[in-house]
Amino acid sequence: MPNGAVNAWTAMWKLIEHEIVCVECKRRQHLAKSEAEFKHFPGCNADSFARSDSGSPSHDVRSTSRV
Repeated sequence: MPNGAVNAWTAMWKLIEHEIVCVECKRRQHLAKSEAEFKHFPGCNADSFARSDSGSPSHDVRSTSRV
C-alpha cells in the first residue's frame, strides 16, 4: 500500500485490537464483519466522506494491501 493511501486511511480510521474505529464518532466494527457496510453514529461528519464502493473501511485497507 502506498504511503499516501496509508496516511489517508489512518486520518479517518484506527485499528484497535480486532476492531476498526472511526476517529470522528468512535463507532467500532469488528474485523470479522469487515465485508459489512460501516455504520457511523448519527451526525458523524465522517459519514459524508467519500469511501469505496464497498462502504467498508476495513475492506478498503485490506483490498489495497493486496495490490
